[in-house]
Amino acid sequence: MRKRLYLILDTLKVITLLSILISCAGIPSIKEQEDHAAGALQNEESSEVLISQEKLQIENKKNIFKAENGLELNVSEMEDIAFGFVHTGKFSPDGDVQLIIKKIDHGLSSLAFRTYFKTHSVDDIVVSPRSYAWSSSGKYVVIHNVDYYADDGSTGIIILNVQSGHYIEITSDQLINGKDLGKRDKLNIYNIVWLDSNRFSLIVSAGYLGESGHPGIDYNRKTNLGDNYGNKDDIILVANWVIEIVNDESKSLDPPKIEKSETLKLLLGKWQSMDDTRSYVLFTEKEIIYFYDSEVTSQETYILSNSCMDSEEVNEDNSSDSPQYIYMEIRDTCFYIIDLAPQYLALSHGGRGNTLTYVK
Repeated sequence: MRKRLYLILDTLKVITLLSILISCAGIPSIKEQEDHAAGALQNEESSEVLISQEKLQIENKKNIFKAENGLELNVSEMEDIAFGFVHTGKFSPDGDVQLIIKKIDHGLSSLAFRTYFKTHSVDDIVVSPRSYAWSSSGKYVVIHNVDYYADDGSTGIIILNVQSGHYIEITSDQLINGKDLGKRDKLNIYNIVWLDSNRFSLIVSAGYLGESGHPGIDYNRKTNLGDNYGNKDDIILVANWVIEIVNDESKSLDPPKIEKSETLKLLLGKWQSMDDTRSYVLFTEKEIIYFYDSEVTSQETYILSNSCMDSEEVNEDNSSDSPQYIYMEIRDTCFYIIDLAPQYLALSHGGRGNTLTYVK
């Protein structure tokens, strides 16, 4: 009986000792605990850094567009619809620049622009413009391109600097920026409005494709879209952006344009004589043309000048700030400007000494 009791006690001691050893083996030391915590923190920080970098890459891809010629755009989201400057058509607001679009094939065209100096071609690009949106300064124009061949919707925009010929393009894929649009493959760009000389806004929506006019294309669309073929009710917003031109150090292709003086601006146009209503005088930038009963009687070149006597003071580009004389070099005579207003002109003839009065 006593031997059996000792045997049981010895067995319990062994079991207790094994339990303690197993428990101690499962608990890390203080140093192990510190190392494990540091490793966990390091892994957590690495994960955060990685996420931030990935997010930064996405934001950069979305918010910044760069062209090889140095043009750079910064894009930001906008909550409301913007209102601002709108000028459309192929001519700039001041009329000095004209876009020249020549068709190539399937709705694609070449691009050039004519300035007051010469015509400049824009190489390595084709356009398919639906609309144009000019900045108030006339320096930039946004060309909205669409697919005319299969009516696939907007294909993107081109921002062109009509002083340097440099441009930057934002494609439809860049506008979508990885968004899941389902099967809505037709983009629509609208509300292109200039907010100031370097910023404009646009809105982009997406919907389902419809009829293209091509039987094969339409069959494939119907097969792919089913009931959503041509659906115009299920449209989602893709982008509502403000786009800012943040870097443009390009140089002008043309020499500086000589600005008209205020005197020349007032002088230009056709004036009727107050002494004889059948007699008119027309001032262009370089010539005086005389009419009588709608017939041209004579014409001559002139220069705005600060003097009739000192040829060195004659300003040959008619840009003198405050000229007092209309000098005719061929006849070596001039008119003295007595009075000049938007609707009234009074001249004193230098050779005859008489006063001529006109109304516009």
